[in-house]
Amino acid sequence: MSTLHVNTLDTQSGTEIALATGKVITGAASQFKITGGTAQQLLQTDGAGLISFVNSPGANNVLNKNATYSLTSTDVQGTPTTIVTCQATTGSVVISLPSVTDMLGRVIRVILTAVNTNAQYALRVTDSTGMTEYWQGFDKNDFVEFTSNGTTINMIDCQTTVRGRMYMFTDVSTTAQTILFNNSGNTNIDYNVGNWLPGTTGRITATFECDLLCEMNIVQAYTTHGDGAGWSIWKNGSYYCTGFGTYAGGAQYNWFTESISETIHLQKDDYIEFYNWMTSTGTWYGNTDGYKSSAKWTVTRRYGT
Repeated sequence: MSTLHVNTLDTQSGTEIALATGKVITGAASQFKITGGTAQQLLQTDGAGLISFVNSPGANNVLNKNATYSLTSTDVQGTPTTIVTCQATTGSVVISLPSVTDMLGRVIRVILTAVNTNAQYALRVTDSTGMTEYWQGFDKNDFVEFTSNGTTINMIDCQTTVRGRMYMFTDVSTTAQTILFNNSGNTNIDYNVGNWLPGTTGRITATFECDLLCEMNIVQAYTTHGDGAGWSIWKNGSYYCTGFGTYAGGAQYNWFTESISETIHLQKDDYIEFYNWMTSTGTWYGNTDGYKSSAKWTVTRRYGT
């Protein structure tokens, strides 16, 4: 048996050093060292002779990304689930998924852990090119999970918060059919998570396919016995559903409160508006004796990739 003492092995030619067929190098585990990688990672071969470090199977990989980031194959290899936590407190964040083949059989979960809703910041998830948007999150704890069959990327679970409320702060008198809540001179926005209401336009526009719960709470008055008043929810400029009331009493103030709620299925870019009409001059209360007419909207289910 011979002993060879060297500090560096190098090739006489070429870039590879090969062992003779049937020969092996033996030694204890502590005698072998390969630089690179992190604690608990494993070595993985690509089948063509190249070796890389990957996460241990069964251990989730957790990444913290508070700025726009494109996930790579290295981020997801060797782990069944990759969890990406994001904060959108100083600006919106975009996370791009790896390719469909890199995601094969794996789950990627993206979570919004903090966000500045007043600034209307958001978390968005796209395909690997950044061109196709799969999901949006607007509020703390919104999340989405994706997997791939090697051909397509599929959304397997998500939570997306979109909700808002607007109310009138001054009384409005009218006899005509009128869009309510569309004037900054009489309407305030209480909250608008998801920014589906751009300013006091009175129009709520969907940015993805969903079921939207719309609620309208009305306080109104009119001056003649037997007169009627109606209020309705419109979709894409056309009537969708309505409520109706007729005054039949003899009180000095012919007023009442009513509400209407309806869950409406919307496609991307569909929009909702709230209307009123009266058969004679009447008032929609915005600030009378503490009464305020208002409208709310909430996404109850999202449909997507």
